[in-house]
Amino acid sequence: MLSHERTKRYYDRFAHKQDRQAFYEDPALDRLIAKAQFGSVARVFELGSGTGRLAEQLLSRHLVEHASYQGVDLSPTMVTLA
Repeated sequence: MLSHERTKRYYDRFAHKQDRQAFYEDPALDRLIAKAQFGSVARVFELGSGTGRLAEQLLSRHLVEHASYQGVDLSPTMVTLA
């Protein structure tokens, strides 16, 4: 098991490569969005929000105007990219 600090360091280094994985992550995100009925929720909490790709889709196309979104990530680099 990786320590908190080692995990953080890994994701700080990996952050700029994260979105290059879109070719296999996007189909999973599309299925999640289709099944989760985000258009009827009041709040979304995302643990491990990464570079914010899911947040961007939800906030721009799927959440109702009054819904709130909160995402957290261990990596400050990921948070900055988001």
